[in-house]
Amino acid sequence: MNLQVWQSLKETLQAVLGDGRWDEALGLNAEAVSALIQTAHQLAEQGRLDEAQALFEGLVVLYPQEAYLHTALGCVYMQKGWTEDALAAFQCALTRDPTDVVAHTYLGELRLTRGEVEAALGHLAQAVALDPAGMDPYANRARLLSGLAAALARNGVGPGGDA
Repeated sequence: MNLQVWQSLKETLQAVLGDGRWDEALGLNAEAVSALIQTAHQLAEQGRLDEAQALFEGLVVLYPQEAYLHTALGCVYMQKGWTEDALAAFQCALTRDPTDVVAHTYLGELRLTRGEVEAALGHLAQAVALDPAGMDPYANRARLLSGLAAALARNGVGPGGDA
């Protein structure tokens, strides 16, 4: 199922049932949503990326303000090698929650792989700043990547990966 199909389903349910009852009609209480998220994560971990993608895309359409869902979808896109889609998903997450360490870390990583060193440094620095105690594993990943990005910047590596 793609985003358009999910969006059409949501719009139809909203039109028929009203805003407050469409999720109820789908049986989506907090426990059900949590179970769907957990299932999507398990599918991704098992390498069943198409199924994980379908679940996360549906959840993003149903709950578009939840930054976490955009971040999770971005991770699936990243695993699939869909860089542009992953970048967009992480950006969506950050518009909803600018303190999303995971989104900043992966945006930094993706920018770094594209040779966009300055943009990478900005996102990685933000992830690090959000975890001054050094307890978040994603912020620690950002710390490591920051060192790499800084070395690349010192050596004049820019867009395209050339010095």
